[in-house]
Amino acid sequence: MIHNSYKPLGEKFFNKTLQTKSLHKELKYYWLSPNGELFEYDTSMCYTWGDIDERFYIHKIKTGEHGKISPCYITKKIIAYSGIEPNDTWTNVIMYFKLGQLLTYTYERYNSREEFFGLPFY
Repeated sequence: MIHNSYKPLGEKFFNKTLQTKSLHKELKYYWLSPNGELFEYDTSMCYTWGDIDERFYIHKIKTGEHGKISPCYITKKIIAYSGIEPNDTWTNVIMYFKLGQLLTYTYERYNSREEFFGLPFY
């Protein structure tokens, strides 16, 4: 997931958390700065696991540590989306990075979930 603070991407994507599978296919958090620089946000030291309750729920306990933000010097194409838009169209933003700096971006628009995901929905 990428939290976008880069306003030129447009109102549909600004200040939203974008979903992507283009970055390591892991559940990591990234931040796109107002300058178009990509950072990785590490929260691994922020929480620890507590006891299991009677519902078999494991409680997360804050450790008091802060997350760590470090530059992400990647060179690749990243495809991301923010979800369904009010007029029921779906839009991907395709971002091109060089050494962690956003160079350019384009959009892909789809008219339906079927077209977006390439699957029939019943």
